[in-house]
Amino acid sequence: MKLKLLIGLLMSVLSLSAQSGIQFKLQLLPDGQYWGVFAKPSDDLYPSQNTMTGTGQVTIVMPLNYAWSNLTSVNGNWGSISTVHGPAENPGKSYVSIQFLTDTPTIKYQHGQATLLFKFKKANDCPDQLYLMNHNNDPFIPPNSVNSNPGNDITVFDFGNGLALYGYASNYAPAAWDCRDNDGDGVLNAHV
Repeated sequence: MKLKLLIGLLMSVLSLSAQSGIQFKLQLLPDGQYWGVFAKPSDDLYPSQNTMTGTGQVTIVMPLNYAWSNLTSVNGNWGSISTVHGPAENPGKSYVSIQFLTDTPTIKYQHGQATLLFKFKKANDCPDQLYLMNHNNDPFIPPNSVNSNPGNDITVFDFGNGLALYGYASNYAPAAWDCRDNDGDGVLNAHV
């Protein structure tokens, strides 16, 4: 009986805290050579400083066979890259999924602040499009033609907030990746 009560209490705490979440963005960094993927708590989320990230994945959608290099973890350890080039659902794109491996160094989440998770370098010209997969409308959402599991995901346990659980909520700042200078003023679109 006590075990059932404990499980029920835990499930209700987890379901309540899952209403808030972690948002991702893809941002051109100030050097203009690297892109970074950032995580930020949603506006209604105030995580403690006693968190642990358990799982995660980020899927970046690039032009078909776009060249990039130098994946560098900044907060957390990221790697184990899975790439699908030109799936039938979206033949002009490559889907690059980067997996979360360990919470070392520990990812710190702060209300209203973006934390850089990892970065990667552009190896050729600025693409016309580069973005994080959108779970609401991307044509390659599972199930798909290659039985791949792309998408964005994160699981964060907050021990300082009564064992709250935060998951992936959405993407934000969709144009922050833009390394072009459309108006010719010498300032890249992402840095305007």
